[in-house]
Amino acid sequence: MSSTFFELGVVVKLGVIVYIISYTVTESALFDPLRTSRRLNGREKLRDLLSCHFCFSFWVSFAIAAIYGYMLPGFGNFFFDVFFNGLLLVFVANLLYVIMEILRNFRKLIESADYWVYRRGKD
Repeated sequence: MSSTFFELGVVVKLGVIVYIISYTVTESALFDPLRTSRRLNGREKLRDLLSCHFCFSFWVSFAIAAIYGYMLPGFGNFFFDVFFNGLLLVFVANLLYVIMEILRNFRKLIESADYWVYRRGKD
């Protein structure tokens, strides 16, 4: 892969991976015991990090950017490249998060509308 070309497909795929990892750790029942663990009683910052999708996605995206390498034209400095590529992945991942939240809320709106239409027909 050439480091001089912006590869949108790679960025979107890695953004989806960041979204999935962040959502799974911060909101799924699978990691709920970790988020509510007694070991985190004195570590409020760590508990906040494991409960905040936006915060956790930064760390995941920087780790993936460091592992994967270059997605944007490089600055020639590894730390700058990881930082800016990580920010790009955070943007894509949180854009996906916003889209999914809109879809979830829309589904709830439709379900509540169906409920009231159903109730109106019974009265």
